[in-house]
Amino acid sequence: MAAKVRIPLQITWHQDIVPYPMPICVVTSRNAAGATNIAACASVFPWNVSDDHPQMVLVTRSSSRTSTNIRETKELCLNFMPARAAKAVVPTGRPADDAGRKPGLEGLALEPAARVAPERLADAIWVAECRLADVVTPGPEQNNLIVNVLEIWAAAALVALPKRRRLRASGVGIYFGMEDGRFYFSGARRPRGYRALPRAKVPALTWEHAAEHAMARVPALFRSTAKRAVEQALHAEGKTRVTLADVERLRPKRRPPAG
Repeated sequence: MAAKVRIPLQITWHQDIVPYPMPICVVTSRNAAGATNIAACASVFPWNVSDDHPQMVLVTRSSSRTSTNIRETKELCLNFMPARAAKAVVPTGRPADDAGRKPGLEGLALEPAARVAPERLADAIWVAECRLADVVTPGPEQNNLIVNVLEIWAAAALVALPKRRRLRASGVGIYFGMEDGRFYFSGARRPRGYRALPRAKVPALTWEHAAEHAMARVPALFRSTAKRAVEQALHAEGKTRVTLADVERLRPKRRPPAG
């Protein structure tokens, strides 16, 4: 193992050296006058993962417009963006001017939400419509906003895909913090899936002599396929022995020549 050095703790300790991967998340909220604010907020995590009371938590600066809006109007959308949208997302992480405007947001289209007033981002691959439940203040400059998840929306084209294809097609984005005046992003370009549990060992079947003799009469070209079909069927039935009757019952039947 490589030698290690101690890293001093500072305000962005979770993003230093080996950064903590975070989603590319953009929060849409509204102020009391109804004006929409669009702001990046990567520190967004599940809080309560139960299906009867789902919640998420946002780590925000207490002085930010996002934190102020949500505490005032209670509603928001969490828009999780693909890596290809990273450049369009960058302006959302910049400070607004005195009038609350952020130049460069033209690439982010809005669409109506179903349960809350703030709009969703049209290009988001996954959206949670939420309402504020509680505020935790670990320090004078930080508000952790615990929000109830009212509804979840996902890109329709992705829902029916298996996990690996869904990750690849979505181009899910990952944010790795800011350094040297740049925001750093990455994506899951080659998602891999690994078996959660070891593959169960299948016990070998015992073949009776008559069953082996019957299988030997199957043409060599088809014999291994026929044997595998018989064994798979018997394993599924929970049997440990192959009889002549099993072979005659289970081996694939050859079709007669056409014509």
